[in-house]
Amino acid sequence: MKRVGEIRNKSGKVSKVLYQDASCDGYIIIEVDENGNELNSIRLNQQEFDKLHIAMSQIENY
Repeated sequence: MKRVGEIRNKSGKVSKVLYQDASCDGYIIIEVDENGNELNSIRLNQQEFDKLHIAMSQIENY
């Protein structure tokens, strides 16, 4: 897996990490707590990721 991005919360701490997963031809988003421990994760195929990216790009401060 290759780390390709992250989302930070309002206090500037990483809250979600995005990985590209070549084995499943998609992406994994992992929600982490303030200590970096995994809370939740979700796998997205390329089509699902593209839809999410479009939606997120329409939100201010993305």
